[in-house]
Amino acid sequence: MTQSVHEKFVHEDTVKTIIAEFFSRHGWIVSINLGHNKGVDFEARKDDSCWRIEAKSSYALKKGTLLPREASKTNYFLNALSEILQRMDDPNVHYAIAFPKINKYEELWAQLPSEAKKRTQIHMILVSDSEPRKIEFHPFFETILDYDSNSFPPPFDKLQQCS
Repeated sequence: MTQSVHEKFVHEDTVKTIIAEFFSRHGWIVSINLGHNKGVDFEARKDDSCWRIEAKSSYALKKGTLLPREASKTNYFLNALSEILQRMDDPNVHYAIAFPKINKYEELWAQLPSEAKKRTQIHMILVSDSEPRKIEFHPFFETILDYDSNSFPPPFDKLQQCS
């Protein structure tokens, strides 16, 4: 399914901020790496639980011009996977990649083999910046969890210890 050329641009920092709002609202301590600085984009801690998330925008910007190409979304998806894999240094941390809610990202997630998702235990989070803001969790175990601003995924509240 191809996305319309009228697709709304959602900045990477917007994706990070919306996710931070959800985690913060439910008692998590969050750290966001805004901009394009080195290091993990987002980390959240609560009790002995920890999440690290790599976020991307909806598509490429070049000198202030939007380039809504399907190839740029594929590259962003693969880049996010690569970056989060390189940061997987703690077996007790939960890792995720995050994007704006766009059909192409859902298609790419569906194309990623289930066995790869299970082995890496990487989750995907999709963010809608339209009101009401929503996040959609795509856990590695295939069940989609959809949450509005007043709820949070119960299975993710009690996660393993983070060092």
